[in-house]
Amino acid sequence: MQRHLDHFRDAKLYREGELILEQFEGYIGCREKSGHRKEWHGYFLVSAREHLDPESKYTLELSDGSKATIRGSDISSCESDGGEKHAVEFYVVGDIRGGSRRSIGLEHSGRRPLG
Repeated sequence: MQRHLDHFRDAKLYREGELILEQFEGYIGCREKSGHRKEWHGYFLVSAREHLDPESKYTLELSDGSKATIRGSDISSCESDGGEKHAVEFYVVGDIRGGSRRSIGLEHSGRRPLG
């Protein structure tokens, strides 16, 4: 089974209602679990100065207004732009809410194969 990650842009990240990151991009994908539930996961790049607390919950808001509660953590030794940025992996707690249910703020043309 071929799986993909879809590209998103112009996202915002909140912690307890406070905006902590904006205008970033990343990739998100899902797999179907039992009972047709979807499990969402992905990653995005942030400044080397930014770090997410793996114990905290954050709100990810996509460009179409879709929102999801996520937990995220830095991926160790995964740097970009000469060490100026690093990757953060995340998973969605529950489901993605609001926005267009068809596209959920994603650019399907920017797909990346997994594996």
